Amino acid sequence: METLSGVKWFTGKNHAAAGKPYEDRTAMLTNRAALVARAGRGHLFAVMDGVGDAPRGMNAAQCLADWLKDFYRKPGDHPATAQGLRQLIMDCNNEINGWGMIEGTNRPLGAAAFTVAWFSPEELVHIFHAGDTVGMRFDDKEITRLTPQDVAGRGIVNYLGCGEDMAIHHIPVKLAVGESIVLVSDGIIPKAMRTHDVRDVLLDEEAVDPEAAARLLAERARARGSLDDITAMVIELEAWDE
Repeated sequence: METLSGVKWFTGKNHAAAGKPYEDRTAMLTNRAALVARAGRGHLFAVMDGVGDAPRGMNAAQCLADWLKDFYRKPGDHPATAQGLRQLIMDCNNEINGWGMIEGTNRPLGAAAFTVAWFSPEELVHIFHAGDTVGMRFDDKEITRLTPQDVAGRGIVNYLGCGEDMAIHHIPVKLAVGESIVLVSDGIIPKAMRTHDVRDVLLDEEAVDPEAAARLLAERARARGSLDDITAMVIELEAWDE
């Protein structure tokens, strides 16, 4: 399997002004890492966004980034199947929920949105999702949003850390060579762009490869006035076979 990928992020202006760190997290697990190459389990990419009003939102986002590495480090614990990866994510969710609740509330200390894209050896991309991060498919001409928005009003209603009630959306995608998966945090959609705006950026003559495309997405979201943390990841499928 061969993929080309790029990622670009900025600390949100509101976070920077308040002296807070960048709270999104990413995972890019490809054959460039010996651990991944040895495992033969395909490539895995993810964008996680710590929920702003959760005191341990950033920790929750990092927790999933760490657990995803175990998909390769601990193959005996996690079957190389869609169900196996789904269970790994649910186990991480339960760990975060076990950190406890904000005092006087029923809201967890740790909470994060996530979109995970597993390019599996069965030549299928499995998207796993909860919250308000966004996963899209780009075929070099048109873009299709793949993930639902787990939002009611201005609040996220389904997220990593909410315990047994978390619903993991699973979207299998038959991706053709040359097509791309795009993952972004809410600092891009909806706070700066809509899906068609992302398409326009990817069609820009400056978006010559996934790295340049991710950079353009992040820079233009920032220029459009997004005040939240901004994260953009673009993954192009080069070949299913080695």
